[in-house]
Amino acid sequence: LFTYVAPFIVLPYLSRTLGADGFGLMVAALSLTVIANVCTDFGFNLSATYLISRKQNQTRYISKVITAIYTLKLLLLVLVFAGIALYLALAVSYTPLAIAAIYMTVFFQAFMSPWLFQGIEKMKLITYSTIASRMVYVVIIFLLIKHKDDYDLALMCNAIATMLACFLANWLIRREGFTLAKPSKRLIKLMFAHSSQFFASRVALQASSSISVLVLNTFVTPAQVGIYGASDKLFNAFKSLINPFSQALYPYMANTGNTKLLFKVTVLLGLAMLVPASIGFYFAEEVITLIYGIDFIESASILRIFIVTGFFAFFSILYGYPAFASIKRVDLANKSVIWGGVVQALLLLGLILLGMVKIMNVAYAVLGSLIIILGLRIFWFIKHSKLNK
Repeated sequence: LFTYVAPFIVLPYLSRTLGADGFGLMVAALSLTVIANVCTDFGFNLSATYLISRKQNQTRYISKVITAIYTLKLLLLVLVFAGIALYLALAVSYTPLAIAAIYMTVFFQAFMSPWLFQGIEKMKLITYSTIASRMVYVVIIFLLIKHKDDYDLALMCNAIATMLACFLANWLIRREGFTLAKPSKRLIKLMFAHSSQFFASRVALQASSSISVLVLNTFVTPAQVGIYGASDKLFNAFKSLINPFSQALYPYMANTGNTKLLFKVTVLLGLAMLVPASIGFYFAEEVITLIYGIDFIESASILRIFIVTGFFAFFSILYGYPAFASIKRVDLANKSVIWGGVVQALLLLGLILLGMVKIMNVAYAVLGSLIIILGLRIFWFIKHSKLNK
């Protein structure tokens, strides 16, 4: 709830204070941190969750897993920082404060470790750090952001909140009895190999909208990026509302295979979202104006596309890793996302080659990739469920 509500408190203020240009620069920078997070996560959020959920009572072993993952993340951070430096040198000019905020955010979000709390099925612990960090973020945004040029300060506020969440999460890890324990080289290699199969799918899934923003940031004005980002942020806020259900179901489904519960949750949540989604689609102009201000009215048409995309994303999320964990075929969830990512990459490449990089076209590319992902997941889940029976 806090992850979902915080953007609706902050975004209206930021969009009006920073304007379309400043808001666009901020959105592009945050998209860069999302892609960086996918790279440093390297699929651990799924592979470690699955592994830990099956060894919940082995504290010493889990401590070694934590240390192995942290070691790999430090190595990945070196590569990620180099990639960020290259992008910043070639693409967009940011202030030194904005650059520092980007690097800080990437570093601290790498060690948030939600996979541990998911695996031991104690998500209430990570909730504490999430609530605290989001509250701090909201407060300092309102205290410090006052001018159009403060987009870099807004990024630093996000970095500070991420740092706080990281410190709290790791304190909670120690409180649960887990420590840094020297892992064997074999375990480090095992974690790397096991997670690598998830990596490509995470890049395709989590970074899809972020890559779209970076493509727009290269070919259109910051104001247009801001227009697109306004609806994209609402779309991501919607996904953040669904993800906790998926995160809670994932280890449970891996252990029980209770597909009847998954079906009931999907139907009930789908019906619950139908009314607000219909209202948002019909009154898109009013929603955008209320949240972001009249300067962002052009984003209403993008919002309508993202509302439709949101429904495909909803079913895709719930009938993704939780569903395939129940039939012990999470590799198929990975493959569906990779195929969706390939489709989106080809669509974006086509738009670039044809000189048709516009915010509407990019939004349709995101929708197209999610249709492919959902279609493959439904087909494969039905097929392999029958084979299992």
